Amino acid sequence: MTYTYRCPDCRTRRKSFDLFTRHLRESGHRACHCGGYEWGPHRPGSPCCDQHPAAAVHRAARQGATYEECWEIQMALVTETPGRPIREWPASGDRTQGTRRA
Repeated sequence: MTYTYRCPDCRTRRKSFDLFTRHLRESGHRACHCGGYEWGPHRPGSPCCDQHPAAAVHRAARQGATYEECWEIQMALVTETPGRPIREWPASGDRTQGTRRA
């Protein structure tokens, strides 16, 4: 099976890296080169991209962190990173309880 390169914008596939880069140049589509993925260009904001909000959690998991360590990193991100403001507090019956793996 041959590896195909997928355009981050139009999601079409190219069989070689040269065809992929030529398509990006000609179409004006953009790929991210942040270094989050080892093999090169990827969609901006994809799970291993450094632009992803939970990039620190994904990076720690790839480097062999335990579930508890990843959970702590994620909770630190949730509590310390500004996010979207809450427009309306959900009704008590609408809240879903998060589950944590043991």
